[in-house]
Amino acid sequence: MTKDEFNKAYFDFAEQALSLAAKARKNGILDLAGDIDLGKAGNRDIFHYGLQFTVKGINHTLIETILTNIISLDTDEYSCRLKTMQKEAVLHIQDGISPEMLHYILNSLTDIPINEVSNLVEQYIPVEIDTDKIIAEAGIIFPKNDEEPNPDETQHKHEAGNNEG
Repeated sequence: MTKDEFNKAYFDFAEQALSLAAKARKNGILDLAGDIDLGKAGNRDIFHYGLQFTVKGINHTLIETILTNIISLDTDEYSCRLKTMQKEAVLHIQDGISPEMLHYILNSLTDIPINEVSNLVEQYIPVEIDTDKIIAEAGIIFPKNDEEPNPDETQHKHEAGNNEG
């Protein structure tokens, strides 16, 4: 594999991995079962083979051992880097990593400056939420720290706590 082929494969793979990391965080790891290419998994493609183990609930350490052993059989530098990237994606997706952090990990296996690939992850970074604005619009009022709590509410909570048990 040439460096140019590796760079192209990196961009293609990163998009797929970030998408699946976001999906797994939102819906759970089992939701990735339909994204596994069983043909590729059967041919021991690192990413699909690893995802297959992940969805089956196989232990993180066992998956890492199997994938590392397969990678060690490859002698091509760029192919090994891509496979290592795929292994890292599998293991971190299994751990529930955010797409943003996965992006940094995958990029660390390239010599491509992070600012040249930031567009890959932008769609997966959560939008800042102005909770104060949402609370104000909903009309929710919280007591200020210096206000005394309502004694009726305090007594009710105390009585409710004593009735449990």
